[in-house]
Amino acid sequence: MIIGKKHSKSELQFPKLHSWVFHICSSIHEFGAINGYTTETYESLHKDYIKKPYKLTNKKEIEKQIMKIIRRKAIITESSSKEIPKTPIALKYSKKLYEFCIQNAEIYIQTRMNDPDLEKEMKLGFEKFLECLDAYLDFYDRKLSEHEEIDMIFHIYGVILQLK
Repeated sequence: MIIGKKHSKSELQFPKLHSWVFHICSSIHEFGAINGYTTETYESLHKDYIKKPYKLTNKKEIEKQIMKIIRRKAIITESSSKEIPKTPIALKYSKKLYEFCIQNAEIYIQTRMNDPDLEKEMKLGFEKFLECLDAYLDFYDRKLSEHEEIDMIFHIYGVILQLK
């Protein structure tokens, strides 16, 4: 070995090292890690998946015990966090509940809405129906008289929505 001989073509000038030491590290200290990559995430994962399960082992066949503990924990958290999905099933009935002439719709519906046994959903449905009927008639600017007739028959069927 010859003393004073060049060992590096770059004369030990490392641009990446210079960049890290003098620019990137100070930027990280000032602004935080890029894209949120920090060691805190990995430290917390290490605690949750290595340190805590290790303390629960009997120090024999540690890896198998840790894997079983982690597996049990994953199964418990997965099964406890899931809600049992409720699937709506529409049960349709073809029994006709109401039939009325459009000229008498408002009178008929008002008498039905005064019925104390009528469910609140049906009352709301009747109210919305009257609103829609008014909008329809305003749109066509028609006034019903005894001699005019609109060939519309409304059949209201019962539909029950049941969750299982």
